[in-house]
Amino acid sequence: MFLYLRKNKNTQYKFMKLKHYMLLSIFILSGGFAICLFVFPGVFAYFSKNEYDVVNKANPKMVVLFNQELDDIVSEYGSGMYAYIPEAPANLQKFYRNIKTVETYARYVSNSFMGYNGIRANLTFQDGRQIKDMYITSGGKFRSTRPKLLMRIAMQDGRATEVVTNGLELTQTPTDAKGTIRVLLQQLIMLDQNEHHNNYYAPPPPPPDPAKEWEKVQ
Repeated sequence: MFLYLRKNKNTQYKFMKLKHYMLLSIFILSGGFAICLFVFPGVFAYFSKNEYDVVNKANPKMVVLFNQELDDIVSEYGSGMYAYIPEAPANLQKFYRNIKTVETYARYVSNSFMGYNGIRANLTFQDGRQIKDMYITSGGKFRSTRPKLLMRIAMQDGRATEVVTNGLELTQTPTDAKGTIRVLLQQLIMLDQNEHHNNYYAPPPPPPDPAKEWEKVQ
């Protein structure tokens, strides 16, 4: 009887020990998965790739809309309604002429379960300079399964010559598509404004001379 109780006790101890190790292993694996998800979110994003990540549908009407937005923004820069210098429209058109291709994509693919799954862009200039993974939109904090209009635009002499999309614009109105184009162009222009501020705005006035300012005090 004593031997049976001792054996049963040892069996229970081994079972509890095994259970403890199993729970510890699950905790470690879960923690590791969470860390990987935080550090390398793009790896898990590709599990949900779908047809809206494929940009292979040429749409000549999108070329028309894109060029209309290019012209509209130039007109706005020369309208006098904003604090741009008179040379700003011409400098903007010069920037347009420098662009060769623009390709947009979802940060974590269209149907990713990741938050902040906004639109990014790769930009190539006529001289070969490239800017990768450029911010266009942030996306919502929480996962959204709504696909995004993605485009690949070829440009020459400051005009779009070809626009290839993922086809989503055909499920929207032209006004919706123009809105997406406008957001993209605004971010591209902001890039040039940051690099060449004086091409768009008057230089700031020089700081006041303290000595002269004190002379004014009577």
